[in-house]
Amino acid sequence: MKVFVFDADGVVCVGANFGGALEKEHRIPRSRLAPFFAGPFPGCIVGKHDLKEELAAYLPQWGWRGSVEEFLAFWFQREHVLCPYILACVRTLRSKGHICVLATNQERYRTEYLRSEMGLAKEFDHVFPSCELAVAKPAREFFIRVQERLRQTADNLCLIDDSEKNLLGAAAVGWSTIHYRNTSDILRIEDEARQRSA
Repeated sequence: MKVFVFDADGVVCVGANFGGALEKEHRIPRSRLAPFFAGPFPGCIVGKHDLKEELAAYLPQWGWRGSVEEFLAFWFQREHVLCPYILACVRTLRSKGHICVLATNQERYRTEYLRSEMGLAKEFDHVFPSCELAVAKPAREFFIRVQERLRQTADNLCLIDDSEKNLLGAAAVGWSTIHYRNTSDILRIEDEARQRSA
């Protein structure tokens, strides 16, 4: 049976970026966030920095009047939208014996939110976030570490992702890939599953 490796944001999680809501509801321009996301945030994604500690230095500059915890709650809740069609696809694949994995670039606090509050730990057989692998997509090492943890050969793994860079990274280590752009691409996932089951 095939192992299907799903990306989170843009595939499973389809909420709008919280920056728009932050600008609309709190009048904090998205442009003000850029130095943070270009600076310390990538270190949070690979588990080198703690997001709460890094945010503490930036929130006063942005004009956020609440706590770090309140900011994270605002962020995560605004992006708390799951695609029901993808989840239905995942459930069908698992019912037919396929392994379904969530592999995503995330820091540890949103990883916890995805697993528990969004219920994705129950929807997938495994969740592999970059903060626990200590490397992020599209690096080849990310896919190699996922493959090693799954104890699978490369030809049995298929990445479903909305990023061409991530797809190229997976293809470079021998995985098959599906470029996910909208729900019509679910048909391609189902076709891939049928070929593997035949």
